[in-house]
Formats: sequence, C-alpha cells, structure tokens
Amino acid sequence: MLKIKNLFLILLFAAPVYAQEGHSLGFMDFGAHIQAGLYPNDHGARGAQGNGDLGFMTNPDFNVNQAWIWLGKDARTETNDFDFGFRLDAFYGTDAFFASANNSDYLRQDGSVKKYWDSNFFRGGYPSPGIYGLALPQTYIEIAYYKWKLTAGRFFSFVGYESVDATQNNFYSKTFYTLSLPSSATGSMLQKSFGPFDFTAAAYSGLDSGFDNPYKDYFFSGAANINTGKNTTISYSFIGGRYGGNTDGGARIFVPAGAFVYFHNLLFQFMPAKNLRLVTEAYYNQDNHSPSGGLPVNNIYGATEYAVYKINQAFSGGLRAEWTAYYHENKNSYAATANITYKPAEWFYVRPEARYSWGTFPAYNGGKDTAQFNFGMEITAIF
Repeated sequence: MLKIKNLFLILLFAAPVYAQEGHSLGFMDFGAHIQAGLYPNDHGARGAQGNGDLGFMTNPDFNVNQAWIWLGKDARTETNDFDFGFRLDAFYGTDAFFASANNSDYLRQDGSVKKYWDSNFFRGGYPSPGIYGLALPQTYIEIAYYKWKLTAGRFFSFVGYESVDATQNNFYSKTFYTLSLPSSATGSMLQKSFGPFDFTAAAYSGLDSGFDNPYKDYFFSGAANINTGKNTTISYSFIGGRYGGNTDGGARIFVPAGAFVYFHNLLFQFMPAKNLRLVTEAYYNQDNHSPSGGLPVNNIYGATEYAVYKINQAFSGGLRAEWTAYYHENKNSYAATANITYKPAEWFYVRPEARYSWGTFPAYNGGKDTAQFNFGMEITAIF
C-alpha cells in the first residue's frame, strides 16, 4: 500500500511536465491519469458494511482508485478514404474489479474459482482484503469510411451517463443506477452519422466478460442521438439479451445461468447558460443479477438529475439528485450529492464531495440504518 501511495505522489509532481491530456507519437496517441482519494462515512463502518451501496467506494480510507494508461488512434470519419484505429486501456487500483471480465469467472466442481485471465489480476479476489487489482477495460480495433465506423473488441458500454474513466465524470461517487450497468461489452459496433443524428447498432458476445464465450451469451444494443438545437441533445440507448448456461467445468458466479437482461436509458442534456449544464437521466433495468456481487441493484427504474455550474476557470460546482425504485421488492433509494471542483491547472483538480443517501430499507452500517452521510475528497492528475 505504501509503495502505491508513493508512486502516486511521484507521478503527481511529474504531471506539470506534460500538462495536457493526450500526446502523439505520430502513428498513435497516448495518455494517462491517476485518481486517488478517500470517502469515509458517518457510521465509521468499513468495507461493504459501510459504503457497499456506493460500489467503487467500498473502502473509506485513502486509496488509489485508478492509475490509468491508454494507447490508441481514432479512425477518422471526415474523409472519403478508409482509416484505421485502435485503443488499449489498462489501469491498476481499487476500481479494477468493477472493470474486469468478472462475468467470465466460474466456480469449479471442486469449489475453487476459475478466473478469466484479466479478472481480478494481481488481486486477492473480491471480496477478500486484496482490494487492488489490474483491469483492461478496453481493447479494440476500428475501421472508418465517410461517417461510418466499425469497432470490434472489448469497449465501454454506451448505456448510462457516467463512465468508468474518472476523467469523464463530474462526481467522485457513482449513482445507484451506474452500479447496475455493465461497464464493458465484448463484440462489434457500427456507428453512422446523418447530419444532427448519430446512430449505433451493436452485437455482443458478453457483458463484463472476456473474448471467449463458453456460455453462449448473446446481446443486442442500440443508441440514437440527436442535437435538437443549440446546446440541446437527446439520447436513447438500450441493451437486451440473455446470459447462457454454465460450462462443463462449473457454475457461473456473478450471473445466473439463462438470465434475461434488458437496460434502457434516456438522456436529455441542456445548457441554458454558457456556464451551466443540466442533465436528466431516466432509466429502466430488468436484470437478474448484481454485477458487483454485492447489494441487489437489479430490476429497477428511476431518474437522476445533474447540474454543473462553472464559476470561473478554476472553480465549478455540482449537484446531483437520484431516485431508484427496486420494483420487485417495493423498495426505494435516494441520494443527494454536492461538490466543488478546484482546477488550478488543466492537468490537475481537487474535488471535495458530500453525499447523503437514504431509503426505505436498512442498507447502511451493516444493515442497521436507513441513511448515511459521506464526505469524500478526490485528487486527480492528468498526464
């Protein structure tokens, strides 16, 4: 643990040398970021007993969430020529379990666990004390030709507003809804633009899984995006399909065999003023498993509202309100989150955050309380 924290400090002081997001070697681009922080709760509870509903924040102590590096080249769609691209992302940290191919793990007949080669790599295994691990959330190639793009490999799922990549989010913690979604998909994806419209169609052989498909999983996904006017965007996306059966070697761990899943998401983004962004997210999930293997986050519907205001070049503030209904259990969860982002330079920001979570059932402090207050601090450097 001490070595990891020392590495974080060394890279943090080295970041001003680069002072920009992404670099070019001519034939490819590369970049990196490090996110670290802490997220204690008012009960003083630790592990899943304290921050279990927050998913990525199960340990309230100071941790390195993501020490991330990426290599890639975007395939250009602006010309009438064919262009090729690729992407590889890898990171080490406490977020690794939630971005690894854990749905390819299964329980052998002798009771031992067979893990996919990048699932919980360099880690004791969830939910053991070994909370650090290595994840390879994206590995894909792509080909483009005049506003068409075909992608094949493992890539982020495009359902949901928040991302595994810390630099793409406005908040340190994740919503209840985000934790119900697969972080990645393996398969192929076709994208096409028509003026203000963008369309995506995809076929997946797995969600949060590896490149092999011994279970015969299959999923279909699609998305439509329209820019309806200045600073206004409406997006719709879905994933539907079925997890296959067990293998001859043993039983699936995090996914019930033969489970049907369906996710859909509607996003409305609006900028009523130059420095203010509002986002409304409405969703519905029919899912018979929890990707985290923890608290149930399946069979839900609800909504999230985001508001981010840029005060000046250095400061911005964010508010987030969320409601999730577990319709198969007649339960509800709510949360309100507020933060301030201080960004003294383009490569670095500090983000204190306060979150109050409550619900109609005792989900906190080891199932003893129906509400919890968290105060966290995120530090992120972009190379």
